[in-house]
Order: sequence, then C-alpha cells, then structure tokens
Amino acid sequence: MKKLYLLQITFMGTWSFAQVGVNSVTPKRTLDVTSNTSYSSTSDGFLIPRLTGNILHNAETAGIYGADQNAMLVFVTAAPDPGNRTGQVEGMETAGFYYFDAVTNRWVKLMSGGTSTAQIGQLLCSSATNTGILETMKSASGVNVTIPYNAGNGNTFLDLLFLLVG
Repeated sequence: MKKLYLLQITFMGTWSFAQVGVNSVTPKRTLDVTSNTSYSSTSDGFLIPRLTGNILHNAETAGIYGADQNAMLVFVTAAPDPGNRTGQVEGMETAGFYYFDAVTNRWVKLMSGGTSTAQIGQLLCSSATNTGILETMKSASGVNVTIPYNAGNGNTFLDLLFLLVG
C-alpha cells in the first residue's frame, strides 16, 4: 500500500504547477507581488538586489554570471573602480539599474525614457577609421577619426571635439 501512495505522489508533481503570491491569495502570474494598502506606515515595493560594480567585477572573475543568469536585474550602488571597468562591467560608470545580457556577456544599464540626450553604450575603438595624416607642429585640418559605437539610443551626435595630448 505504501508503494502505491509513493507512486501517486511522484506523478502528482508532474501534473501540477504553482504560482506564488505576496500579499495575494489569488496570484495572477508566476510571481504576483501585490501592494498591501491596509498599512499606511510601511513602504511598498519590490527591492532589487543592490551591489557595487566592484562586487560584480569580482563575481565575473569567479565565473558567477553566465547564460543561466541572462536578464538578471540588479541595482548598482557605485561604479567599479576605474581599473576594474573591464569585461562584464566595462562601461559601467554610474549607479543605476543594470541587467545581465548573456549574449554580449555584459551588464547593460537600463536607460530612463523621455530623455533627448544622445547616449553611447560602448565605443568600439579597435574598429576606428582615420583619414588624413597628423604631423608634428602642423594643423590637423582634413584629419577625421570615425569611432563606431553600439547601444546608442538613436539620437544624433553633433561633431565632437576632443583635446588630444601626446
């Protein structure tokens, strides 16, 4: 008789599915977090894990983030130290919400909508093209450098001037 119950319990798990509700006894999706409006003295919301950029950099060294963590969301409280802005955290220069993109193996910042400021995700300096020749003590007239970029927000960049020393 015990074997029959064990067999039924085993198959029961394959036929059922679950939804989890927080402050809800009737969840409408896989994870349903509902505001608890009966308490006016508490804050409601979903708190995303908060990490520093240095912690994410160290996690890459340990091999923690990969394909299984695709689309993971974190809030970065501080950018990694300049020397640590390589690999998965390359280009992470400010605090904010970031998601992990396993295809590019990078943390990508979620941009806020409604801004008209041109933004660049990453300069691709190794693909830069140059026209003209720079000569010591001569004007750089006719010299152009084109640096492609990715993860732009679609806005236009006007001519940018850079002061180069060296």
